[in-house]
Amino acid sequence: VPDVTPEGVVTEAEPVSSASEGVIWGTVITMSGELAEDVDVQLVICSGNRMPPSGEKFAQSSGYDGMFRFDTVPLGASQASCGIVARKGNTIAIHENVIRHALRHWHVNLILMPGRAVAGEVVNGEGAKITGAWLVPVSRDGDEVNRGLSAALVERSGDDGRFRWQTLLPQNWNVNVYADGYAPLL
Repeated sequence: VPDVTPEGVVTEAEPVSSASEGVIWGTVITMSGELAEDVDVQLVICSGNRMPPSGEKFAQSSGYDGMFRFDTVPLGASQASCGIVARKGNTIAIHENVIRHALRHWHVNLILMPGRAVAGEVVNGEGAKITGAWLVPVSRDGDEVNRGLSAALVERSGDDGRFRWQTLLPQNWNVNVYADGYAPLL
């Protein structure tokens, strides 16, 4: 069983000089080392400095063998942030990396860890609820997260100003808030 960490363990990366698409694939494993099937896996490739971050999103479920595979992923030769989030019930696995060169095949093992729900509401200085605010995780336990992972974890406040992450790793998260008509809350 691989070391249990909140991040996946990159076990293989094959660089190429000029690929425009690649494959990111891997396995989702429980903390006890069992293969995890029917896990929601989301991949986000994010480039640029736009805030809140956004990127190209891919989603699927792991198979009975715990495997997931994203084909024809635009990896290119430029630098981009990559975030992968796997969730099942109250467990979560996250992985972040910066793609500094083109990759043809990239394999990642993700280990599901117990998570926690986080909820609240976004209000202005007078206490009025703010609809449609973007909540962007930017660091956890003091370490900055990359833009791909931020984009994979971003949430929005609803019509009542409330937001909810179903599952996050139980760490100290710093979140930036962006809303139309307001200065960013950093």
